[in-house]
Amino acid sequence: MKPEFICIGAQKAGTTWLHANLQRHPDFAMPPVKELHYFDRASHYASADHLTVTRFRDRWADKVWRKKMVGDIWRPARSLKFAKARWWSRFHFADFSDEWYLSLFSDCRGITGDVSPSYTILDEEDVARMHRLLPDARLILLIRDPVDRAWSMFRYLEQFGFPLDLDDIDTFRTRVDAPQQDRRSDYRRALELFLRYYPPDQLLVGFFDAIREDPEGLLGAVCQYLGAAAPAIEGGSLRKEVNRSRRQDSCPPEFRGYLERKYRPLMEWLADRFDGYAARWLVQLDGGEIGPADGIAPVRLGDGSHFVP
Repeated sequence: MKPEFICIGAQKAGTTWLHANLQRHPDFAMPPVKELHYFDRASHYASADHLTVTRFRDRWADKVWRKKMVGDIWRPARSLKFAKARWWSRFHFADFSDEWYLSLFSDCRGITGDVSPSYTILDEEDVARMHRLLPDARLILLIRDPVDRAWSMFRYLEQFGFPLDLDDIDTFRTRVDAPQQDRRSDYRRALELFLRYYPPDQLLVGFFDAIREDPEGLLGAVCQYLGAAAPAIEGGSLRKEVNRSRRQDSCPPEFRGYLERKYRPLMEWLADRFDGYAARWLVQLDGGEIGPADGIAPVRLGDGSHFVP
């Protein structure tokens, strides 16, 4: 049943890079929009959008939504991309349901999936709902050094009206510890929760570091895991950054110190479970020098073992 896979996160850990490269692969047929947000559409999730309004007739009163709907359909139609216009019509002109969600993939002539990094914050009831609907789906979780991921995310959010005051550590702590933000970096919680429902060989963990150091290995392993041919994409283009935060300022020492203390227990757990890149994060945290990435597996299965095609 389609979709064959779901990328559950994490935010600012390479999901846009993965989606962009799968779109270019001839064996894949990805939806026109990257993040569908179906399983986190409940209003209590920070990622909630117009999908929280289930019935089409109730959404019609929203002028902002109507404008977006018209644009989504008109832009591809004007360019004679009628299949894409039909997809957007199906997306908007319906009540949201499991049948509607599955229909978004029904015309995809290739391997297809849902790449919604906010799925890492799901409550257990929504993970269970995902499993009931798609018990055979293969899951992908991309993870990044949690200190760097959190800092990148806050810099990214500045362009959406959430500026950082680098002189206000107390407000920074409050934002870091907010429940929804806390879950985005809590890879342990996400792994343990999804593994209550999916077997370890249906959950692939990929490392953000490999996008910079071994992108061919990372993308190739993902393709093999999903049953696709090896990608014929040059390494230079694979190393191109996607969805980079506009602000790249270094994290102030006081801010970084707080993140390092907060995430040390998680990083110790990750290093013990996955070794490789996760172990290097811990070495860097302690001020040590890291060696070359040669021989480090770009992906692991959910039980921590190497992925073997």
